[in-house]
Amino acid sequence: MRTGQRHAAAGLLLIVAVFVVAGCAAGTVAAPLPTVTPASTASARISVGVVGDSLSVGSGTDSLPQDPGSWVEYLGPDIVLAGGWRRDAAETGAMAANLRPFVADALVIMAGTNDVLQGVDPEDTVANIEKVSEKASVGVVVLCAIPPSLPAPERATRLNEHLQQLAQERGWSWVDPWIPERDGDGWKAGASPDGTHGTLTTYAKVGEVITQVVSREASHARG
Repeated sequence: MRTGQRHAAAGLLLIVAVFVVAGCAAGTVAAPLPTVTPASTASARISVGVVGDSLSVGSGTDSLPQDPGSWVEYLGPDIVLAGGWRRDAAETGAMAANLRPFVADALVIMAGTNDVLQGVDPEDTVANIEKVSEKASVGVVVLCAIPPSLPAPERATRLNEHLQQLAQERGWSWVDPWIPERDGDGWKAGASPDGTHGTLTTYAKVGEVITQVVSREASHARG
């Protein structure tokens, strides 16, 4: 091979090598990035144990014809019931005795209406609710006010004062979801079918408020 031909061949090989190297480099840069899998929606769900009476039982399992349903039926889609104890006509003593220990993100307590109707001392109600909380391994406790009581309006108001103080002392979240349906110590017109329970419209409002509180507090607890 002549010298000129050898130089041309070498040049051609150099050009090919450059393209090969450039092609490899381009391939490296253009490699697809790892796919990021979105976090499971299950991680956003909040497990909640509810302890209460007929206000929290709901249709289908509620034996009281005058009670059309429950606020529990109106909790948001990210709330998952886990544990708790709810029974018609239950007093807080029965709740404390029958609740089994459970683990969840939050505990929601709406209890005391039947204590008021039966004349239970507010201090005893408070003690029973503290026993309830001790059986729940949770990051958040939401203590709810009880609704107005037509048979015993002043006793219901007094109990709520004790419950709010308990929540403050224990560092729990306190919420009165019945405020929009209150008229002094009683119910607003049309908010209750019997002076003790709520209508479905009332329960829907209560469920929405409790959902907001639980979601906010559970989010804070998770950091």
